[in-house]
This record gives sequence, C-alpha cells and structure tokens, in this order.
Amino acid sequence: MPEFMGVICGFLAISLVGYLGYLMSIEPLMEVGDYIQLLVLIIIASTLVFSLHVHRQKEKLDESQIYLESSINLINKAYDVLNSQGNGLTSDRISWVTAARLLTRSGFIASKISLPSHKIIFESEHDFQRHKFGNLLKLDGKPLPVEFFFGTDHLAGDIGRSALSTISVSGTQWIPVRILATVYRFKSFPGGYEDPLETSSEFNNNELERLWLFDDKGAYDYILFRKMFIPAGKDIFYSDGEDKPRKVSQEEINTLVPNLSGLDFE
Repeated sequence: MPEFMGVICGFLAISLVGYLGYLMSIEPLMEVGDYIQLLVLIIIASTLVFSLHVHRQKEKLDESQIYLESSINLINKAYDVLNSQGNGLTSDRISWVTAARLLTRSGFIASKISLPSHKIIFESEHDFQRHKFGNLLKLDGKPLPVEFFFGTDHLAGDIGRSALSTISVSGTQWIPVRILATVYRFKSFPGGYEDPLETSSEFNNNELERLWLFDDKGAYDYILFRKMFIPAGKDIFYSDGEDKPRKVSQEEINTLVPNLSGLDFE
C-alpha cells in the first residue's frame, strides 16, 4: 500500500510541476496568488512523497531488525536443544534433527536481512556461535568419537557394539549424515570466509612502550619471547639475531626470559 500511494503522489507531483511550467510559458492568465497556491500544492505533494519514502525505509529497518533477532534466537534455541537445556551435549537423534531444522530456518531468515549493518552484526554473532558450538561438540575437550553418533545407547570406546545396540526393527538411533552435515557446517568457517583479523596488525613501538609503562609487562615480555624463541616441532630454539639459533631446554628458557624482560625491540 505505501508503494502504491508513493507512485500516485509522485505522479501527481510531476504532473503539477509540468502544468506549472506550462502556465508560466504562456501569457500570464493567472494572478500571482494563483501561482503561489499551485506552488504550495506542489510542495505539499512532494512532502507527502518524501514522508512515504521515509516511512517505507523505517519499515525496511524494522523488518531487517526482526529478521536479525529471529535468526539469532533460533541459533540459541538450536544450541539449547543440543546442550539438553544446560545438561550437556546429547546424542539423541531427535534432538539433533530438531537443532538442524532450527539452524536451517535461521539461515533462511538471515538471508532476508537487508541492512548492511545488520548483516555485519549477524556475521559477528555467527563467529561467536561457531566458538560456542565448537566447544559444545566435544567430549573431554576432544572431537566427538565415532560411536557418539550412533545415538543415546552407544557404548563409549566400542564402535561395533554401539552400532549393533542402536538399531532395531522399528528404526535406528543413528544420527542422519545430512543432519550431522548441517550442524557441523554451521560451526565451521566456510571457504572464502573474510576474516576481520586480516585488517589487524601487530603492536607498533609506541604501543609496546605503553604496554610496559602501564604495567602490562607480561604481555610485553611474551611478545619479546615470540621474537627471540622459535618453536620447531616439539622443540624450542633461541636466537638473539646474531648467532645461529640453538635449541634450549626448559631450564634455559626460565633463565633467559627474566634476563630479557623489558629489553627494547630493535
């Protein structure tokens, strides 16, 4: 309806402007007051068109805001379902299916977000949720084992028994592969992901000095450590920039680092 009214008012305003131009091009058959009244009508029509445009833009803003909030809300619900409402990660097939549906709905709604600022906010939220889901999809800090995906009756450490004990004539407890793909795809960084950290940089000398002056000596010395100690496999090598790097022991590191503390960067 607002678009239709905008078209009508716009057409009316253009018509009035054209008519005014026509009247001014012929012999003055109208009083000055009549021209003023016509000009006022044009201004009113233009104001109405502008007001309708502003109204429509606000509608788009509100609509985009709703899409943003709804998509994030569905992601949180999916997390709660997988997390058994705070009781820990579940291997229940139905819960995984429900979570996958919620994530799919969230993605569909997020695709309708129109404002660039809202899109950036959603991407930031997605980064945060990737971290949450990544931590959730672990057992004792390690990736989920094969048997976990056989369902609630799986036996930890025994793939064969888990596979056989979770099937029945009436169906299976196994989590469908496409459901697994939906959840893991959500928590993974896609190809072509634009990492905001690509625009970040290391400390400059002035910033490093301020770290030391404001008592953030631990951070300062860690940066110095990274500059002078080089990891290689499971070994660490020390280099002062002049001599050839040499392998150092735990005791040597503990001795060297305090002596280097506060050293100026070259």
